[in-house]
Amino acid sequence: MEEGVTPQYVTDYEEMMKNELEAFCEACTKVPDFYKTDDCLNAIRAAFASICDLLKMTTVAKKPSVQDIVTFLAPVSESIKVINKLAGARKNKAITQYKALCELVMMNTWPTMYPPNGLPAGHCKGQYESADFHYNRILMKEKTDENVVFVKAARALMKKNEELVKENFKTGVDFVGKGDLGSAEAPKAAAPEKKAAPKKAVKKADDGAAKANALLGDLQKGVGKEGDASMASAYGLKKVKKSQKNKYKKEKTVGKVTMTARKAKAKKELPPAKMSKRGPFNWFFENYSDKEGVVNINEDTPPGNGKITMKQGLYFANCYNAMFVVETKVKSVTLDGCHRCKIQTADVVSAIEMVNCKGVTVYCKGKVPALSIDKAESPLIVFLKEAVTDGVPQVTVSSVVAGNIEIPGKTDDDDPQQFPIPEQFEIKINKDTRELVCETMKHEG
Repeated sequence: MEEGVTPQYVTDYEEMMKNELEAFCEACTKVPDFYKTDDCLNAIRAAFASICDLLKMTTVAKKPSVQDIVTFLAPVSESIKVINKLAGARKNKAITQYKALCELVMMNTWPTMYPPNGLPAGHCKGQYESADFHYNRILMKEKTDENVVFVKAARALMKKNEELVKENFKTGVDFVGKGDLGSAEAPKAAAPEKKAAPKKAVKKADDGAAKANALLGDLQKGVGKEGDASMASAYGLKKVKKSQKNKYKKEKTVGKVTMTARKAKAKKELPPAKMSKRGPFNWFFENYSDKEGVVNINEDTPPGNGKITMKQGLYFANCYNAMFVVETKVKSVTLDGCHRCKIQTADVVSAIEMVNCKGVTVYCKGKVPALSIDKAESPLIVFLKEAVTDGVPQVTVSSVVAGNIEIPGKTDDDDPQQFPIPEQFEIKINKDTRELVCETMKHEG
């Protein structure tokens, strides 16, 4: 990728918007009871258009902070809010379709991801698998011609997006320019010129910030210089209304990350966060939230003369949106009733247990003999290289919905692999042996 040259992945992304995205939007309009479709689809189009706009700036802007990217992709955050609101509406007969859409729009947060906080391709794959749970439910319980087309189009869009990201952005979006994406003039000073014909050609942008400003201004109007209306690269950008742009809103969203709409909410105000020792071998962490920031736990964490050692277990209860990093070896780790929390563990002597949790992510950085999950929704277990060096941990699950397990690739150059936890099973009776055989149910797209 060279400075001032429009990359091929911009053309590929625009082709995806023209083909898979529009086919999906058309399929949505055919599904009965899909109310407020215009609001829904306009928000989705705006989200994809903002990402396309960002990709056009990769050759003229220097690498921005993640917060600058989040601010620039305000339409992505807005689409998440719109779809979540529709999915939570009462008397919604298309609730399963909207739940699937929630996973689809969350896939669009991939441009904000860089190691070690996550990989774009892994995130896209995880969102596809989470959405596939809802697609399978639609095909099993609401199988109509319209829903079959809807599921096929949604899967095609998400799969194409996942493949594009995996091919071009394995470790995140690279920027090679010299401009500042976070400045007030950045949205008008970054995108290089790109002509529509031929499709695979690339066009060098003129040097100088003033010329770059003029080019992006023309793109946003949907026309080229001298009144040329053949600017195919402006497709989708004109779908973004002025009121949808963050800089024209009365209430600015600067400083709010795209995950804001996905934060877990406690049914009532949480009591103060509390760390306490119960008995000689257990430390309890209760009522923690994002207010406490990242909580680092090591031998010197407890107040007074107490110490956390490998003979003691950690118990996390009733925590919301909290982040924990366990830096010392412990006997066990238990998470009970936690929502949208993230925890990274070092070596664990016995096991990690998760029960009655929702949206909890566990990063196993050290050795873990066993892991148990019971009555959990959307758990994600990430085994890092150190956790599988001397053997794969034993995982036991029960009553798990939309769960995923991620393991490292075979080599350091391979991408991590993520697998969905089976949720549905088929029971067969052998008439000769009178025995039951249980197999994971497979669904065809």
